[in-house]
Order: sequence, then C-alpha cells, then structure tokens
Amino acid sequence: MSVPGAQAAGPEGAGPEGGIPDGFVPLALGDNPFVDSIGPLLGHAGEGADGRLVMGLRLERRHCSPSGFCHGGMLMSLADMLVVVGANLQTGQDCFMSTVSLSADFLAPVAQGAWIEGRLDVLRATRNLVFCQASAS
Repeated sequence: MSVPGAQAAGPEGAGPEGGIPDGFVPLALGDNPFVDSIGPLLGHAGEGADGRLVMGLRLERRHCSPSGFCHGGMLMSLADMLVVVGANLQTGQDCFMSTVSLSADFLAPVAQGAWIEGRLDVLRATRNLVFCQASAS
C-alpha cells in the first residue's frame, strides 16, 4: 500500500529516539496552512493489505499547553486529520471530506517529546457519510 503524497524521511528523522520511527514518511496533504502549522503529520502504510493508515507525530513544545503536556486541541486536530485521510484511504475515495461529528475521551496526558500514533477503523461507509473509530497511543 502506498501513502498518498508520501515522501521519504531524511536521515535526521531516522530511528525511534526522538526522531521519526522507521517506516514513517511525511504526508503531503496539499495546500492546508493550518495542517502545515501543526505538522509535519507522518504516515506509515505498515498495516498490510487492509488499507489502514497509521498516522504519527512527534510532540514538540508548540503542541503543548503551559503544563508541558499535549494540548487537547492538538490531539483533536490529529484525530480529525486521521479520520479524514484514513477514511479516504480505506474507502478508496479521493475527495474532500468534512468532519460532521468528532468526540474524544482523553485517558492520560501526553508529554512533550512523546511519539503519538493513531489508527483508524472505518465502521461503515454510505453514499454521504463515513463512520469511523480511531485510537491513539
């Protein structure tokens, strides 16, 4: 499976210690100034033939609240992008999707410098809506 718009990560991102884990590449998501400001968002097509996207991000200071933990808005932005990009990939569609509803339960704080990774499951796709469930750790 290929990740749409993927570009190989440079040597500065190699390895799991504070860099980009092996197999992840920056996602080229088109002209989106907001996503550009929070990224780079990275994708890994390693889930096999089922077409699932794994999206990741190394948390930087700019992603965190004054407490040093990831801001909830940043986590919601990551979830939103995971749902939109992952739903397109899993359903085989190539179209602009708007999020209709997104809810989250925050189970634990995520510290600056942590690697966060999200996975998506498409539960049902209709002619007008895609219902998804995502998790991040």
